[in-house]
Amino acid sequence: MKNNGLADAIENTTNVASALDEKANEMVCKIDNGFLTIGKTSAPVYDPLAKTKVPDTLFYDTAQNLGTMESMLQDYLMGEHLLLVGNQGVGKNKLVDRLLNLLNRPREYLQLHRDTTVQSLTLQPTVQGGVIIYEDSPLVKAVKNGHILVIDEADKAPTHVTCILKTLVESGEMILSDGRRIVRKDRGAKLAGVGSVIETHPDFRIMVLANRPGFPFLGNDFFGALGDLFR
Repeated sequence: MKNNGLADAIENTTNVASALDEKANEMVCKIDNGFLTIGKTSAPVYDPLAKTKVPDTLFYDTAQNLGTMESMLQDYLMGEHLLLVGNQGVGKNKLVDRLLNLLNRPREYLQLHRDTTVQSLTLQPTVQGGVIIYEDSPLVKAVKNGHILVIDEADKAPTHVTCILKTLVESGEMILSDGRRIVRKDRGAKLAGVGSVIETHPDFRIMVLANRPGFPFLGNDFFGALGDLFR
């Protein structure tokens, strides 16, 4: 009986290994004739003006990594904004950077923390010639230029701050702290005379990275507050 049990265990292990090997062989990742193919999903490769903003990272094309990237690519092609929730160090940034690198998509990077304010999400202070001036934040630049906005450590910021992203993700519109208004492209002409209007570029997307709520990260529950707006 023991020998039969051992033989069955070996056979089951062999079957599982064969299934994993077969799946790994199916998970291809290649760029051919201007199209990126991951698994069975294909998408056109972008030709950006800001090539220096396309991320590059060390990445290993394992079956599990490619399977996750294929799911992300499918949601991206559907026009969805993405949310990656996972423990610290599992590779959320790597997945996003690798996908954007393959798609040749420029990104704007925004890292949140406990002192992040509503104003700091939309305006960025810089010093020029000894004078403090305020320029557009990565969020506004991404909206204008059609880049991918990567928001890292989203669970670290206060919930009332991150919740201002709700209208931007949900309806493509947002009122900035300096009075300007982000609107959808189809509404830009109608509101041309109402203050300063920024039209949302059709290629604009948001990819949010967050740790899971609770111990040991002790962040805010970003998924509970805004998770239904993302894929």
